[in-house]
Amino acid sequence: TTRDSFSLISNGAVTDVDIGYGVASMTTIAGDLTVNGEDSLFTSATTQKPVVEIRNTNTDGEGPELKLNNTKGGSTNGASGDFSGKITFNSVDASQNAQTFASILCRTDVATHTEESASFQINIANHNGSLSTALSLTGGSTTGEVDVAIASGASSVTSIAGDLEIESGATIKSNNWLYFMDGDNSHSTRLTASTSSS
Repeated sequence: TTRDSFSLISNGAVTDVDIGYGVASMTTIAGDLTVNGEDSLFTSATTQKPVVEIRNTNTDGEGPELKLNNTKGGSTNGASGDFSGKITFNSVDASQNAQTFASILCRTDVATHTEESASFQINIANHNGSLSTALSLTGGSTTGEVDVAIASGASSVTSIAGDLEIESGATIKSNNWLYFMDGDNSHSTRLTASTSSS
């Protein structure tokens, strides 16, 4: 049976192209592929599909790379606050409203040559749908230093399943307590500074 496996439809300013026939068809491109359009869409009506895979078949131990690259046109200097790339996780809420539930982004913290540092953030929707930064990593002002901020808001809780090891000091702020719980967490011993200044 003859099928329309390759078609071009021109509308003056644009030409739409359809390749293949049926969802099980395979289109193979031997060389590189450059897409100059603004959006690329992968769609499927099958549960847990589509799957986008980047596969390396070399026998060495190196894997493939997903590269997000902001070149700023190739002629514009980078600046603090520039986005290197962003990944968002989107779905709908209980009223079928579009909602971004999380995002991962990387921005330039310091753009000065030989002093470059980045800010990397994981943001999570919380209660009213707005995004707050749950994990923030910022390149410090010294080589080999990375500052990390975890959670958002004074009422947030950070749980650690295993042990916590601290190489230097620990600071308890806002005149708060340090608690030591018993085996079933029903009793505690708490420590605090005797005065706000000692």
